[in-house]
Amino acid sequence: MNKLDKQQKIELLKQISKPADNKSKWREIAELNKRNKDIFEDLMTMALRIKGRLKEIGIPQKALAKRLDVSPQSLTRIMQGKQNLTFAKIRQIENVLDISLISIKKPSLSNTNMRTQLIPVSVYYNLSISTEEATKIKRLGKSKKDEDTGFLKSLTAAS
Repeated sequence: MNKLDKQQKIELLKQISKPADNKSKWREIAELNKRNKDIFEDLMTMALRIKGRLKEIGIPQKALAKRLDVSPQSLTRIMQGKQNLTFAKIRQIENVLDISLISIKKPSLSNTNMRTQLIPVSVYYNLSISTEEATKIKRLGKSKKDEDTGFLKSLTAAS
């Protein structure tokens, strides 16, 4: 085996230390962390609140995992801020520990820009009725708009 001089060793180390391609795994993770910085901070904040509450009330993590119906490993990921949580799981944790992890502002009716638009609709029923009944209905409907009685007019004409 040939001995390598200092320059050859440096070149060999440079080749070994270079990632195989420009999109290596550590870059993907770093980019993901950068893009989702706010989310990861929120997960860590929730994890710290959970840890603090567990310490405050003296419940071990294993007991909390059982009450939340999750594995101890999953709870460990939650406690490290590494587990993405659903709203349902967050609410379950809040209820079990009697704490608030998130707050969702619900709009009051005075702050919303909801508009109600009334749309006129004519309703026609497909009824199988006799000519006598149609005449009675026609007499009752004379005070209504033409759209309401239009079907009755065609119904009596067809009979």
